[in-house]
Amino acid sequence: MHPQFQTDVLKGTLQEIGIAGALLVYHSARQGGITTIDGHLRKALDPAQVWPCLMTDLDDAEADYVLASLDPLSAMAEADREKLGALLDDVSTHNAAVQQMLTNLGGQYGIGGELGADVTEGEDAVLLRQTQPVKIALEVQETAIIEQALRATGIDNRGKALVALCEAFLTHARRETR
Repeated sequence: MHPQFQTDVLKGTLQEIGIAGALLVYHSARQGGITTIDGHLRKALDPAQVWPCLMTDLDDAEADYVLASLDPLSAMAEADREKLGALLDDVSTHNAAVQQMLTNLGGQYGIGGELGADVTEGEDAVLLRQTQPVKIALEVQETAIIEQALRATGIDNRGKALVALCEAFLTHARRETR
């Protein structure tokens, strides 16, 4: 079960940074095909999205074992307060749900204040929520060129880097047509 807050945080993360992880899948005899072990919520948020997958060689019993233990095992991890504080100092978001999650996380470890505070308000927030992922099919050679151009912008967020490249191109094209 996925609470609404978790869904909102995942939506915010996907809007701001896009896909940053693979679904865990296996071939299920019980289901008669490829079945998701981990990543159900991501898949449910956008069933038409082509998600990267890690294909395991588990059988149904092993997949049940992984499903029963994966989240509880992850929850056992303890945070290094100093490293977490440094990470939270560097992270910012324009999404209210993600902002709240970061603040809650800091609060759990006594790392104070409004962490990750860069929440967009007003009209910009509406525009941000209306953004949609862009899917582009590229040849391998084209991907290398685009990756090089994205890195050359110096912008860590790939979506923002792509927008910066497009803006620069359009500015240059406008100058050329004058």
